[in-house]
Amino acid sequence: MENQSVENHYALAEVAGCADTGRHLNLPQIQRSLVWKAAQIELLWDSILRGFPIGSFVVAEFSDNDDKAPLQLLDGQQRMNAIKLGYNQFGEEETEKGRAPVLWLDLAPREAGQSTRKYWARLCTPAHPWGYKANDKCDVLNTVEKRNACEKYKATDPYKAQVFEAWPHDAECPVPFACLIYAAEVAENAAGFVDAVIAQIKDGTCFTVPENWHQKVGEVAVRESLKGKAADLYGAFNRLKCYRVSTVALPSGFLKEKTQADQLGSMECFFERMNTGGTRISAEDLFYSTVKANFKEFKLKEHCDMLAETVMPPSHLAILSFRLALTLLPGNEKLQKLHGTPGLPAIRKIARDVDGDDYKAIKHMWSDSGSQIGKCLNTVRGWISYDKCSDGLPPVLRLSLILHSPDVFLLLLWLAEKDGQLDGKVARQLATLLHWFAVDTQKACNAIIEECEREGVSIEAIQRGIAWSVNKNYILAPYSPDVLKEEERWEWCEEWSWWTAWGEKTPCMDWINRIKDHGLRSGTTANELILYAQREYLDKTFKGYNPADPVLFGESNRPWDMDHIIPKSWIVGAKGRKRTPWIGLCEQWAHSAGNLAAIPFGINRSKSNSQEWNEYENQDHKEGLLYEAHKIQNNIRESGDMATEFASWSKNRMIKVYERWFDGLDLKSLLEFQSESLPESIRLRKELFEQIKEELGTDADIFFAQKDDQYPVSLNTAHECTNWLTVGVPLEKCMPCITIGELRSDGLIKLKFGVRMAPGEKQIDAEYKKGVFEKLAKDDDLLELHVNGWWYLYYGEHVSFDQRNILSYVSKIKKCIEALK
Repeated sequence: MENQSVENHYALAEVAGCADTGRHLNLPQIQRSLVWKAAQIELLWDSILRGFPIGSFVVAEFSDNDDKAPLQLLDGQQRMNAIKLGYNQFGEEETEKGRAPVLWLDLAPREAGQSTRKYWARLCTPAHPWGYKANDKCDVLNTVEKRNACEKYKATDPYKAQVFEAWPHDAECPVPFACLIYAAEVAENAAGFVDAVIAQIKDGTCFTVPENWHQKVGEVAVRESLKGKAADLYGAFNRLKCYRVSTVALPSGFLKEKTQADQLGSMECFFERMNTGGTRISAEDLFYSTVKANFKEFKLKEHCDMLAETVMPPSHLAILSFRLALTLLPGNEKLQKLHGTPGLPAIRKIARDVDGDDYKAIKHMWSDSGSQIGKCLNTVRGWISYDKCSDGLPPVLRLSLILHSPDVFLLLLWLAEKDGQLDGKVARQLATLLHWFAVDTQKACNAIIEECEREGVSIEAIQRGIAWSVNKNYILAPYSPDVLKEEERWEWCEEWSWWTAWGEKTPCMDWINRIKDHGLRSGTTANELILYAQREYLDKTFKGYNPADPVLFGESNRPWDMDHIIPKSWIVGAKGRKRTPWIGLCEQWAHSAGNLAAIPFGINRSKSNSQEWNEYENQDHKEGLLYEAHKIQNNIRESGDMATEFASWSKNRMIKVYERWFDGLDLKSLLEFQSESLPESIRLRKELFEQIKEELGTDADIFFAQKDDQYPVSLNTAHECTNWLTVGVPLEKCMPCITIGELRSDGLIKLKFGVRMAPGEKQIDAEYKKGVFEKLAKDDDLLELHVNGWWYLYYGEHVSFDQRNILSYVSKIKKCIEALK
C-alpha cells in the first residue's frame, strides 16, 4: 500500500465523531445527501450488535500543501450517518429545531414471524416522528396508525407530532439507543448496565425522553423488559467498544488524477462507479455531485444549499441555474427555447474552458454568493408564493410546480431575469395554466419564449405564445366555470354517466377529466385544485408546514388527508354488497373534487360511516373548505332523492373548487385574446371568418374541431386559435363551409372549401353523400369527391393568406346552401 499513513480500521465512536482521537473523516463536496431508508439504518445496527461486518470504508488523503492531510471518506457516507444516529451525534441547532432523527431500541419487541432481526433498532425522523412499521421493510404508517400515535403522544400539534416528543408508535418498551451505548461504556457488568440505562433516562445525559414517555412506557417497564435480557444486551453493547470498521486507503495523489476521457477526475469516476450499486443515485444527485466537484471555486454548494432551503432540493436549483445560465447566453436568443440539462461530460468541458462563454455564464450566475440566481429566485417566489400574495401557491403546490413542471419554473426564472417588473398576477396565471393544463409543457414554454424574444416581455407576447400553444395543442385550453353550470346538461337518472351526459355532447371531456376525478392521487390537477381552493384554510390549520424543508421531502408526512365529505362507505360499501338502481349515479361523484377536502388526519373520521361534519361546519372553516350544509343521509344508495341531492351538491362544490382558481386568478383575462395579443396569421383568420360569417347571415357560425365533432367557438373563445377552424351554415346533415388550418411559418395555409358533415353528425351517410354529389357536381368544377369521413365534397390546397382570394369562395358557399336547402 503506497499510502502508509492511513490506518486500516476505525472504532465506531471515531466514525460517529464523538471520540477525541484526532482521526476525523471528512466528506468531499461531491458526496450526495443522505439517502438511506429507515430499513437500511435499522438493519445495519442489528448487524453491528450481532458482530456482523458492515463492509469497508474507502478513504483517501487530500492535501493542499497542508502537513496534516485530512482523510476524505469516498465510500461509506450512508453507513457513517447511520452510526452517528446510534450515538445521537447532532448539533445543538439541529436538535433544538427538531430536525435530527432519533434511533431507539425496543427492549420488548412483539413477535414478528418473517423478521430476520435479533435486535429491534427503531428509527424516528422529522418526516415520520412516529416511526415506521415493525417489519424488515419499515413500511410507512397508514393514516389510522398516525392518528393513534398522535393521540398516544398528546403532541403539542394535535395533527402532527414532533420528533422530540414522540417514539416508535408500536414499540412496547423503546429506549434511546444512545442511552444504551453510554450505559455499556460506564457499566462493569449486566446489573450495572441496567442501573446506568435508568440513570441515563432520568438525567437525560445522552437524550431527553419525551415527558409523556414516562406515563406511557416508564422506568418500571424498562427494568421489567431488561430482566433476562440484561446480560445479552450488555454484551452486545459492550462489544461496540471493540467493533472496528475496516478501511481501504487509496493511493496518495489519487484525488488529483484525471482520466483521459472528458478529463474526468478520479474521485468523480470512482464516485459514479461506486454508486451504481446499493442505493442508486438519482440523475439529479449525480448532476449536483459533478457540479460540486468541478465548480468548487464558486462555493456553489454552500450558496446553492442556502438559496434552496425551504424552497426545493439543492440539486434541482443547481440544474435550474445551469439551464438558466445557458439559456441566457448571448446569441442563444436565436434558438428561442429553454436550454436542456447539460450532460456530465458537458459539465466537465465547461469547467475546463474557463475562457469560454458557457463558463462565464455559470460564473456570472453564481458569483457574489449566487446573486443572479438568488435575485431571480426571490422574484419568482414573490410572484407565485401564498405568503407574498393571497392568490399565490402554498408551499406544497409551489414544490409540486418545481418538481413536476421544472420547465414552467425555469420559464418563470427566465422571465424574472428578462423583466423582473412583470405583473405578478400574470406570472401566477401562466404558472398554474401550464402546470395544470399543458399537454406538452416544454413546447408551450418555448412558444412563449419565442414571442417574448421577438418583441420583449409583455402580457401581449405571453398571450401570443399561449395562442400558438393552443393552435399546436401544447395547451389544453380550460373552459369557463359557466360551462359546468348549464343545467340542461345535468339531468340525473339511475344510470347517469359522464360519457353519456357529456362525452357525446361536448368537446370538454379532456378538461373535465382533469378537474373532476382522481383527487386522491398525488400530483393530479383535481387534487391540486382542491388544495389551491383551500389555501387559506391550509395556511391557518397547518401553519408552518412546508414539504420543501430538506428533512420533510415526500408526500407521506403531510398532516392532512383527502377526506370523502360524504363517506364513500355509504356509496361503495362492503365487498359483495348488493347493487341498487342509483349506485351508478352515486359512484360517478364519490371520488370527485366536489366530495373531497383536505382536513387534518388527526380529526378525519376513523369510522367511515360517521355523520359528523364538525370540522366543515365550524364557522372559521366553512368558507375555507367550500362547505354548505346538505340533507344527504346514509340511504343514498337506495333513495333517488338522496342520490340526486348528492350528485347536485357534489357538482356545485366541484364548480366552486374550480372557480377559486379560474375566477380567483381571472384566467378569462389571459385566455380572451385581443387582436394585438394574437399571432398575425391567427388574427387574420379570425377577422376574415367574422367577415364571412356576417356575409353568410344569421345562420352562419364559426366552429372548431375536437375529436370526432365540431363545436362553436363561443363555447370557449380560446379555441379561435386552434389549428383548424371552420365558418359555415349548418343544414340538416351537412354544412357548406370554408375551413382554414395548418397556419405555417412560411405564410401558407391549408384551405378547404366545400360541404362537410354538420356539427353533431358522427358519420357520413352514403346515400346522402351520393345525393349531395349529384346536386352540386353540375354546378361547379371545383368540387370533387373526398375520401375521408369529414367531407362530402371539397376542394383544397396550400395557398397564401390572400383575403380577397378566400372571400371569392363566399359566393360558392351561398350557391351550395341554395342547392342543398
